[in-house]
Parts: sequence; C-alpha cells; structure tokens
Amino acid sequence: MPEFGPGRPLWQTGGWMVVMALCFLISWLVWGADRHSGNLSQGVSALLALVLLGLSAIDLDRYILPDLLTLPLIAGGLVWTGFLGHAPLSSGLGAVVGYGAIAGLAWYWRSQRGEEGIGLGDAKLAAGLGAWLGAASLPHLFLGASASALLVVLGIRITSRGGLPRSFLPFGPFLCLAGWVLWCAPISSGV
Repeated sequence: MPEFGPGRPLWQTGGWMVVMALCFLISWLVWGADRHSGNLSQGVSALLALVLLGLSAIDLDRYILPDLLTLPLIAGGLVWTGFLGHAPLSSGLGAVVGYGAIAGLAWYWRSQRGEEGIGLGDAKLAAGLGAWLGAASLPHLFLGASASALLVVLGIRITSRGGLPRSFLPFGPFLCLAGWVLWCAPISSGV
C-alpha cells in the first residue's frame, strides 16, 4: 500500500482531512457565517480556514508545523485584531501565553521523560491561535483540542481491540479544529 508521509497510508490522511473539512464547514454554517458576515471578514475567515486545514494536513503527513505557515498566522492574528481595534493587548497576550503554555509542556515532558512529547511547532500554532482568538479563549482552545484528541484516541483504542499502536498522534490538527470552532462560535471570549 502506498505510504503518505511517515508511515501513514494516503487513504488514512485523506480520511482525516475529509473529517476535518466537514467539521470546519459545519462550524462555519452553524455559527461562522452569521458571526463574520462582512465581505472582508468572510475573506479573512476563508484564508484562516485554508491555513488551518493546510497546517493540519502537513502535521498529519509529516508531523511538523512549518514556520512558513505558523509565523504568518501569529502576525496575521496580531494585524487583524489591530485592524479591527479589538483588544490588541489580549491578542498579544494570547500569542505569548499560547506559546508559553505549549513550550512549557514540551520542556516539562522532555525533562521528565527524556524524549519529545510535543513540538515547538504546536507552540507556534497555539501562539497564532492565541493571537486570533485572544488570551481569554486559550482555556477553551486547550480544552477543546485535548478533548477531541482524547475522543480520537479512545476511538482508536476501541476499534483496535484495546491496543494502541506505538505511533505519534499529531496535536496540531486538534488545535486547528478547536481554534476554528472558537473562531466561528459565539462562545469565543476572545477578540
């Protein structure tokens, strides 16, 4: 069977991306279209969705989140919130705290286990989402990403008859999904 990325078949990555795209579309149709109704806001939202879906695909395929996309995501969030005049301080704080939370977790895991548990690409992605959503949304972001990842792990465990394969499960797609839902949903307490 042809491999797509490091040990993941093409059909599996494609399946993940179809599910992600459907979740993005449903979130947009239920909440986002009303919340971001202006032409400029809809265009920015579409660009944000494409970047988040692209980051998800790359992370699923290569287990990396490239600076080429994560750093502009941070800058874009800071510029967009500054352009709107919506709490640029919350946006900047969201970027710093988002990065620090994941980087601190990565440092702690590495110091305790002697191996990588989460990468700094995830920290940059959290910084970018923090910039777009604001600092107050970070607990929702981390809770949503962790809960969805846990559900997937439980689903894999159940369908694989109790055994979990010793492989990586990238966290980036779960951050992207939670970030997109918060961008669309009226519960977002950020900018």
